[in-house]
Amino acid sequence: MRLYKNTHTMTTTITATTTTDLRTRYQQARARYEADPANLNHARTLGWVYADLLKDASGQADTARMVRGLALIANFEMVDDLRWRESVLWSVCRFLLRHTPKTLPLGALAEVVHLSQEFLPANPSLVRSVWWKAILRHNETGVDWLGLIGWLGWEGMFRPDDEEPQPFGEGKTSKPLLEGLVQVVAKQLLQLVVLPDELAAPWLMRLTDLTARHPDWDFLPYYHAQLLQKLNRPDEAMRVFLPFARRKQADFWVWSLLAELVDPADQLACYARALSQKTPETFLVKVRQRAAGWLIATDRWAEARAEIDRLTETRRVSQWPIPIEVQRWTNDDRYTQAEILPVGSWYKPLLPRADALLWADLPETVALVTEVDADKRVITVAIDPQTTAQIRADRFGLRVAVGNRVAVRYVRREKNGRQQVQIQTAVSTDEPLTSLKIRQVPGPLRMVAGKTVFGFVGGVYVPAGLLAGNAGLADALVRVEAVEAWDAVKQKTGWRAFRIQKEGVTLGGREGADV
Repeated sequence: MRLYKNTHTMTTTITATTTTDLRTRYQQARARYEADPANLNHARTLGWVYADLLKDASGQADTARMVRGLALIANFEMVDDLRWRESVLWSVCRFLLRHTPKTLPLGALAEVVHLSQEFLPANPSLVRSVWWKAILRHNETGVDWLGLIGWLGWEGMFRPDDEEPQPFGEGKTSKPLLEGLVQVVAKQLLQLVVLPDELAAPWLMRLTDLTARHPDWDFLPYYHAQLLQKLNRPDEAMRVFLPFARRKQADFWVWSLLAELVDPADQLACYARALSQKTPETFLVKVRQRAAGWLIATDRWAEARAEIDRLTETRRVSQWPIPIEVQRWTNDDRYTQAEILPVGSWYKPLLPRADALLWADLPETVALVTEVDADKRVITVAIDPQTTAQIRADRFGLRVAVGNRVAVRYVRREKNGRQQVQIQTAVSTDEPLTSLKIRQVPGPLRMVAGKTVFGFVGGVYVPAGLLAGNAGLADALVRVEAVEAWDAVKQKTGWRAFRIQKEGVTLGGREGADV
């Protein structure tokens, strides 16, 4: 039986740091083996001494000793013993976790990873997971994740626990192993000059699957979208990225990335929102430069100058070099002659447009303006016969009157056990209504007195707001415009007036105002 290519070279792994007991055990085990190499018990005993030597080396600062010892033990033909192989791998894990990218150079790391692969269990196990976790610690050193996973496989090679945060310390948890591995692979794919579709395809499927099963793994959609963008699939990238961007919309860099995914006409709005976030100036210099370039391209030198001045000041204070592009701008006569404006003077008008981009994946519905509160600048819209919502006109820059149409994107959320409609985007439009019918009904106005005065024209309900200040209209011939609406009392849809006219003149009331 061949135990080593050169059995006697094992003595090189024994250093002054080895304890006397371990040194004695090694000498005795080797002597017994050399006296009777065919004895399996002697081979097994020597193998376990080698494992203990490696364990001792794994806790020392001598990296070279660990690498030499692992290289030698990797050639040892131990009697099939899973416990022994696992012991060796635990020593490797201990060694990798003890070191950092600064203390373990790439060459030594590559050698340890290469040699230790021989000791990996064939099936998912705790030690296999810890081995991956230990290598993740050295990601900055330059691990070839694609090559390593390509060699060892992915499907069926991890435990269910590898998708769960792992506790450590006092009340702390680490990122799930699979989340970390997918992220480092995605980063490596993004660094490729050319990304072949066939190389990206399995990882896109894994990202889709893991994101669906773990929506709390926030950054997977981010890398998924970047990969799709690199593959020149911007529409898919937007669909993947937007849910992530909505969760992270307070982070400036989300808007910077969104600018790369949207149409060029919307890029400046993204930069405006990015620069509006509460962020240290040192983080914003690149975004300011991109915004300034966009402004210059549209001949808006005054706004561009404000951004250029801010970013150059930040770079000088931080002792960073001024980019050549920025130097060229500051030497341009249009820069020196531009009006000096406050930083951010152009942001506010673009913010509603930027915010609307976050919801571009939602369907757009054309709704009807049914009420306007000019004092509060709040409008009420009917979306469908069962759904109404209120909108702050200022938030979306709306100026509308009753009877106008507004294209909205919205989400339904539950609050305190009740369904609520939250409008996310709203713009004026002339498009036809999406889910509503309107009818005009003439006839005498029958008024009903109670806590408030309301009325009916035929079968159309006329709300009190339309009759405010018009008490003398009882039994008058009027014409109402009505929309389908839900009757909570009768638990069915009916008709509700949103505008009332007498002899062609629209009457007042809150519903007759505009904003």
